Amino acid sequence: MECLINWLNSNSGSIVAIATVVYVLFTGWIIVQNRQLYIQNIRPYITVKPFTRNLMFYISIKNTGKLPAFDVKFGINKEVYSYERSMRELNLFKNGIKCFSPGVEYIVGISSAAEVFNEKNKEKFPKLFNITVKYNFLSESVQETIIIDLPSFLETEVPQKEIELLCKSLDEIKKEIEKAGRVK
Repeated sequence: MECLINWLNSNSGSIVAIATVVYVLFTGWIIVQNRQLYIQNIRPYITVKPFTRNLMFYISIKNTGKLPAFDVKFGINKEVYSYERSMRELNLFKNGIKCFSPGVEYIVGISSAAEVFNEKNKEKFPKLFNITVKYNFLSESVQETIIIDLPSFLETEVPQKEIELLCKSLDEIKKEIEKAGRVK
């Protein structure tokens, strides 16, 4: 035991130097990890998701992150129509977005569910397609591919909120009709 204590005393400077180097390396690793976590928390996130409203299909494109995305470009792997026009021809898809601020949302209409699922329209409205999004932030570039699966909406329920909004709209129409009837 005395031999170990003598060795530690005679080499204490080297031991402290090695411990300091290990401590500095570990601290540097923690700093790098914290920076990566910070960037993940504040970066832009471009979400692309289909949704239905009043039996119509739409695609929502939104920056749900905390930083703007720059030079946003969209690609579609199949010919998809927004009503009677190719989505590739829409300004959003053709020219992209120079600066996509946080919280901003774009809604692109596709068509009614009846049109989308009509077999005669399968060329205009593919049921499954990909949208690729490319964008920059800080000094990083991101490319993400989102699968749009329209048949996943088949045999699903209309959200209660939409039913309530529809009922409210029908009540307002009823009141307007009754009001118009009294004016005569």
